[in-house]
Amino acid sequence: MNAISQRTVALIVDSFQIIATAVFCFLIAHITDKRNAYPHWLQPLLIGLSFFAVGTAFAYNCGYPCNPARDFGPRLFSWIVGYGGDVFS
Repeated sequence: MNAISQRTVALIVDSFQIIATAVFCFLIAHITDKRNAYPHWLQPLLIGLSFFAVGTAFAYNCGYPCNPARDFGPRLFSWIVGYGGDVFS
């Protein structure tokens, strides 16, 4: 019997998406923190570059891990249920 089954490998690859999203959220928090004093005009560029960097770092193992289509569905459902337009901000 193999020490590592297909289910274990699939579980490890699925966790890359969680790790990539956590790294991306940490980078956004770092870039937008006022104490770090990044210029406001530079912040969108840095967020875009960090999205690209995290995506390409994990893309070989699990596709592009930060997929905006995975985020849009729950936001749309929350808006339909009645949480208002704040779910898109």
